[in-house]
Amino acid sequence: LDKGFYDSLDAELKQTFGVGAAAVNNLKPAAVSATLAMVYVMQHNANLINVYNGKPLDLYFADEAKQAGKNITPLETVSQQMGLLFVKPSLEKQVYGLKMFLRSKQQMAALGDSLFRAYLNNNLDELYSIYQETLVASKEEDYLVKDRNVEWMKVLPGLISNSPRFIAVGALHLAGPYGLVAQLKNLGYTVTPINIRP
Repeated sequence: LDKGFYDSLDAELKQTFGVGAAAVNNLKPAAVSATLAMVYVMQHNANLINVYNGKPLDLYFADEAKQAGKNITPLETVSQQMGLLFVKPSLEKQVYGLKMFLRSKQQMAALGDSLFRAYLNNNLDELYSIYQETLVASKEEDYLVKDRNVEWMKVLPGLISNSPRFIAVGALHLAGPYGLVAQLKNLGYTVTPINIRP
């Protein structure tokens, strides 16, 4: 990183985490961006987050399945996920993304907050719309959601045609024209939302 940007990053990390840039020297720039984004959302929405306790949903369902002796079929490996996050984008792209993230900190934090609230409100249309805004703001291609959905749809019809399945994915993977809901409907499946709130 050039000295000017390194100094800016150092100041931001000290303000946010109480440690400087030297503490994250071994992390990829995308990991620093993701961590900052997550912390901003947690700081700005503590009153909403503190209502929830227990395990994150993905861990909850994985643990429940294991305890019930169910087979778990991952749609991708942890290595594949890490590759998409930290290897697919070049280091130059990751540095550029981190610079843009910090330069547009207020806008990016506001988008993160909106995304989080849309998730809590079960609003897939709003979730998709806000995610599209983040892609425009970050100038990123949609390889984290759209491309993965397309890959998963090569596997999912075979899985669900053999036996009943519970499929757990992040909420953004359900939304939009390339979302799993739309793609399953396009194949002729009936997809019906259920309300689990009392």
